[in-house]
Amino acid sequence: MCGIFTSNNPRAKKEILSLTNHRGPDHTAWLKVNDWSFGHNRLSVIDLDHRSDQPMQSIDGRYTIVFNGEIYNFQEIKNSLMDTYPFRTQSDTEVILANYIAKGVQCLDDFRGMFAFVIYDRKEDMVF
Repeated sequence: MCGIFTSNNPRAKKEILSLTNHRGPDHTAWLKVNDWSFGHNRLSVIDLDHRSDQPMQSIDGRYTIVFNGEIYNFQEIKNSLMDTYPFRTQSDTEVILANYIAKGVQCLDDFRGMFAFVIYDRKEDMVF
């Protein structure tokens, strides 16, 4: 299971990623967006392609997501969004992000699974 974090403490990122490294040995990364840092230790399960590594950003760079878990019905949700979002990966992470862009907080009504995620909106400077 992956390890995720979000912090506005610039010194916390390296320590937190180090402490959660055992949660995801396949890829470790952090990204600073405005005053926030987003970190992810990835355990690749669904999509092994490195384009699905996290933190992941929307195509326009407005939204950033870190995610842990699994969305069981992600393919069904993805199919409903194919006409409105240009998917780059086969990951459930990108489906969460696309569904949030389309529906905002109501996106939660669609997800079936076990999960935790954080999405940052750079334009509104808001964390969900």
